[in-house]
Amino acid sequence: MKKLITICAVVVAILAIGGVAQATLVTYSGSISPSTVGGTVTTDLPMFNAGLGTLTGVQVTLNFTVTPYAQVMNFTSPTPLVFSTNAYASFGYTPANIWTVTHGTDSWNLAAPTVTTGNIYGSNQPVALGVPLIFVGGTSAPVSLTAAPGLNFAGYTGTGTLAFGTSGMGQSLISNGGRLFIGGGGNLIGTAAVTYEYEPATLVTLSSFTATAQAGRVTLEWTTASEIDNAGFNIYRAESENGEYVQINESMIPAQGSSTQGASYQIVDEGLQNRKTYYYKLEDIDLNGTATMHGPVKATPRWIFGK
Repeated sequence: MKKLITICAVVVAILAIGGVAQATLVTYSGSISPSTVGGTVTTDLPMFNAGLGTLTGVQVTLNFTVTPYAQVMNFTSPTPLVFSTNAYASFGYTPANIWTVTHGTDSWNLAAPTVTTGNIYGSNQPVALGVPLIFVGGTSAPVSLTAAPGLNFAGYTGTGTLAFGTSGMGQSLISNGGRLFIGGGGNLIGTAAVTYEYEPATLVTLSSFTATAQAGRVTLEWTTASEIDNAGFNIYRAESENGEYVQINESMIPAQGSSTQGASYQIVDEGLQNRKTYYYKLEDIDLNGTATMHGPVKATPRWIFGK
């Protein structure tokens, strides 16, 4: 009598790659194409579109359903060998069997789930040379795994979809198999998601931003090469480079440029203390209310004699 015990497991691998607080986020959900441990896991998750801005963080979640399988193999005999009723084989994984997930130059080591086919007894099946006898599994409780961070943002930017390499050895056992050998692996299916953190691309192309000091005042001038959906500008002042910046214009300075033509702007900050250095930042705000800062620039008002 043949006794067959079959097991599978769910593995959640969260691959966190850097990250910046308060960045803009975009998340995609998708699926994993059927694969095996040791093969390539392909998804329908898109790579990051550089047109959105500068990528600052990535988090990928791979939800693997892992079904282990055992292979009874004949490597030596041209005549089929028999997997008899008093022989049994098994294959499985434990946390000691480290899996590696890779994407480009990023690599994560994951502790494998505890999952096994159990002991599979033969029923006098013939095993031909080079043709494995394969036994696969059923279900078990899910296991969650969390990966360490990577750093290669460039590998996630471009066109196409994300794919991940996998590797990792399990534990195999054959008893009373004679000249037969045992091997195995894990079938993978599941779902996937990716969250990209990024700094949005500025819609204003700034050509210059300068601060010119005079006695008790600073003249701020800036020029744009183009302005897409720009509502206007604000100027902020601080008394140290990393100090608190306070808006100095009473109302937003209206945009004058367009997507094909830039413009020049000027504002004078008066009533300042001579021989004291002031720092300035320029803020552009688009029609959706998204703000982008430029600068700082600095200037020190002073009397200039002889002129």
